[in-house]
Amino acid sequence: MKHGRIRWAGITIGLMLALAAFVARSNEIPRIDTGDMETRVRVLIEETRKELENNLDAAVAWGQMGMVLHAHDLTDAALLCYVQAIQRDADDYRWLYLAAVAVWGKAPTRSAEYFAKAALLHPHDAAFFIAFADVLTRLGRYEDAHNAYEKARAIDSRSSFAHIGLARLALIRGDVADARSTLERVRDRSPRLNNVHTLLAQAYRRLGERASASRAEWLAKVHNKRLKPHSPVVSAMASLAVNAQAYQRRGAQLADRSDFAGAESAYRQVLIIRVGSSADFMNLATVSWKQGKYAEAFEFFDRGLGLSPDHVGLLSSKGRAHVDVGQFDRAAEMLAKAIDADPNFADASLNSGILRFRQGRFAEAVEHFERALTLDPSLYRVYFDLGRAYADDGKLESAVVALQRLREIEPDNELALNRPGLLQIRLGRYDAAIEVLDEAWVNNPTNTQTTILLARLLASAPDASSRDAPRALAMAMDLYRIRSHDAGLADLLAMAYAANGQFDKAIRLSERAIEIARDKPRLVEEFGTHLDSYRRNKPIYLPSEGVGQLMNLPIEARAENKNPPWP
Repeated sequence: MKHGRIRWAGITIGLMLALAAFVARSNEIPRIDTGDMETRVRVLIEETRKELENNLDAAVAWGQMGMVLHAHDLTDAALLCYVQAIQRDADDYRWLYLAAVAVWGKAPTRSAEYFAKAALLHPHDAAFFIAFADVLTRLGRYEDAHNAYEKARAIDSRSSFAHIGLARLALIRGDVADARSTLERVRDRSPRLNNVHTLLAQAYRRLGERASASRAEWLAKVHNKRLKPHSPVVSAMASLAVNAQAYQRRGAQLADRSDFAGAESAYRQVLIIRVGSSADFMNLATVSWKQGKYAEAFEFFDRGLGLSPDHVGLLSSKGRAHVDVGQFDRAAEMLAKAIDADPNFADASLNSGILRFRQGRFAEAVEHFERALTLDPSLYRVYFDLGRAYADDGKLESAVVALQRLREIEPDNELALNRPGLLQIRLGRYDAAIEVLDEAWVNNPTNTQTTILLARLLASAPDASSRDAPRALAMAMDLYRIRSHDAGLADLLAMAYAANGQFDKAIRLSERAIEIARDKPRLVEEFGTHLDSYRRNKPIYLPSEGVGQLMNLPIEARAENKNPPWP
């Protein structure tokens, strides 16, 4: 780090000279031709300019003017404003940071100079140092880049991006083993980062591990979005944008976070600013449909298709919306048109698979899901749909494989852990089911369904070596303590008591379960069978050949007599 500080100090001398040469302190505000701009952008720029005219000695006013211009891609004028802000307050790293960002693409050397000056102010901002290090890496100044990544890591020890940067430098200097170990740790913590899989593929190739390299390359295609560390400073600047493109971008970000109401609000702003395009109407239609606002969704779909009758995205999404409202014939018509328009559009294959599944045509659903995954590996959650289709088609082994694939991609996906456990139960592989469900429980011990399934298995597995009656009882007691009015949980606790030889308590809890479920004849009959066993001092054990639907149901679904989830 000492060498890094010396180097940055050296850079600062050059920066001071560059700033002096670039522009002296001035009160002249950059002139911007706003005549052809969107009304909101023009008004914002003019209002910010007036505010600056009244505060020409204020660094914040110059910085605000720079951010407004920067947010609308007027980077040359923004840079002039940032420099004036720097000359009025050299101790605010934000203006140096944003100046560096403004010239990053076209002048990386100057960008590094701004970053170096800001670094002397010691900002507690990991994203800043990662951006600085990225520029230094691009310039081939690897030792300085290493110092900057280490600074980012010191600020935020869990920053995946800092560790990825250090691993990239390790690859550059030929320390492949070190790069590999670092990247594998990052992958285990942040499995959805494209960069980590891309670099791991390089490391594995150089180590001669072809299978691992191929898998990493596949995961890089699956997680194809290149993410960046969150920077509060850059985000604050970007948030000032009021043009249609900015609202469109915000809508997409909100939709990605499943905030469909917020996305709709952003997309509606786009239509206020400009005449809507087919893509604009598709965005609004999709988020309306996701909120269950089908009448509005179909109106927007039709407006978009009126502009572009062969728009494959509109056709596919409208088909999916028809599936959701049970209009299968209309859905089939829309999806057929989408596939005719573009046979390689993965979403159309995905939505066709969902239609076939809803129609009970599971083998055809499998074909469409597999094609969607072939066309676009980033649709990896289709593996869940694929597993569901295989299971309902009676191909349980194939369903397990599909869900294991999802688990490879997204290790923390609870569905990828729960559902294989259910399938293993149906196949009579209780040890495998316990292993999978136990892992899911460790990842999230608050998941009620996982806890229920695991407790039932630990209490009732046919092989005594697989059972853990004390643990089952502890888990069942915790659940029942939270929801003592749940008939299924009372039955589970009775089962656990019986497994521990406490038949008096098992009888009492079983009677409680029957009382709670008195209006549900099927459950009363099932719980009555259990009660008879406990009265004969016999625990409940599962059949060795596997079970059908009994273990598949969350307790809530069984108690309320809902349709069982797959498999």
